[in-house]
Order: sequence, then C-alpha cells, then structure tokens
Amino acid sequence: MSDNVVKSSDLPEPTKAPAKKAAAKKAPAKKTAAKKADPKVEKSPVPEKTVSQASAGKKFIYFASGSAYSTKGGIKFTRENRIYEIEEQEADHLLTLDNFRLPTQLELEDHYKENN
Repeated sequence: MSDNVVKSSDLPEPTKAPAKKAAAKKAPAKKTAAKKADPKVEKSPVPEKTVSQASAGKKFIYFASGSAYSTKGGIKFTRENRIYEIEEQEADHLLTLDNFRLPTQLELEDHYKENN
C-alpha cells in the first residue's frame, strides 16, 4: 500500500513557464508624398478678402432683393451697389430681413475688382 503514496519531496522542482511577450506595436503607416501644387495654376492677382477678414467690428453684407434700401447709418444699398462693409450690430439686424444675406467669396472678389 505504501507503494501508491506520492510525497511532495518525490516530485521534481517546478519550472517556470517563460513569460509571454507583449505583442509588438506596429508603427503607423507612412503617408504617401503630399500632392504637389500644379505649377500651371496661377493665383488670382486680387487679394482675397473674405467675410471673416472684414475690419474689426464690421461685416460685409449683400443686398439680395429689392430696388433700394437705406440704413440708419446712412448707407444706401441699390441694385448697382449691393455689397457694403457695415458695423456688426447693424449687419446682424439687416441679416434678420429677407432681402439681406452674407456675400459669397466670388461676390466679394467681384466687388473688390469693381471698386479698386
């Protein structure tokens, strides 16, 4: 009966299993070369002046419909003179009316060409 008894002293020393290595992180893929500017494309000689580049405290506003409109500040919008740079507070008021809106970049460029 004593033949089937196993003592801890009879067991071999336990060996440690090798620690698992963390998965190697891959570097992000390199971006391909940036697109080069087309040398044939020329920039417009007209400096860009956008709505966001209006003078401090002022906005450009576009008279979209109607024959004429005079503001409290004395500015006269007509079919011939649709874009003006006006005080921000007055512009915000006029934008609530149906016949005023902010001008597009193209409209600002055309306005700049005509007046300079």
